[in-house]
Amino acid sequence: NIDAVTIFGDGADVVSLYWPTADGLLFNYTSQQHALHLKGLSVVSGSTAGTVGLEFTNAYAFLGTHVAQSNIDDVTFRGSDGYANTKRWGTCVKIANVSDINFNNVNFYGESNGTSGTGVSIASPGAGCFVAPSPTCTCGTVYNFVNCNWSFLGTGFVYGAHTQTVQIVNSFFGQCETGIYVPLVSPNTLQGLLVSNTTFFCFGDSINIQS
Repeated sequence: NIDAVTIFGDGADVVSLYWPTADGLLFNYTSQQHALHLKGLSVVSGSTAGTVGLEFTNAYAFLGTHVAQSNIDDVTFRGSDGYANTKRWGTCVKIANVSDINFNNVNFYGESNGTSGTGVSIASPGAGCFVAPSPTCTCGTVYNFVNCNWSFLGTGFVYGAHTQTVQIVNSFFGQCETGIYVPLVSPNTLQGLLVSNTTFFCFGDSINIQS
């Protein structure tokens, strides 16, 4: 079945979804034919711990780009006390084995020191991208970030295992300890990172690729 969910507001900070201490939105896909459309709101945490603002998971086998497309547009992830104060998400967005997600004009904010929290983390468990479809074949592919802002985070973006085809365009990493982090994983399951017209103003590494 082709199923989609739309949640929309009148604009970021005009409409806010607030979780005092718990994780925020969780979408557990059971097919690559599912999609989420999130627009015009803020996803707000009252915590300083390791909570997740928006999480995508999918237990279905990888089917390349033959999937429904999800869109996150005009959305802000931040703490309940404002921008870059004390409250924050542990991870603003976490993705596992869900493909084809577009992020446009999305803000990912941490706390004032810029040493804690993650903006976006993408990593899929299992056998990876280059095996025949099976219950253990999991991989995420095609993630587009346009006009996005990662600010005051320990790590802005984590490009994890079994991930393909990430594009970050016309965006900004500001006051982060690390902008983009690529951990050491098998080179056969990690490919396709394009960063264009994007500014980095980080305390540590702008882009850290482990090898």
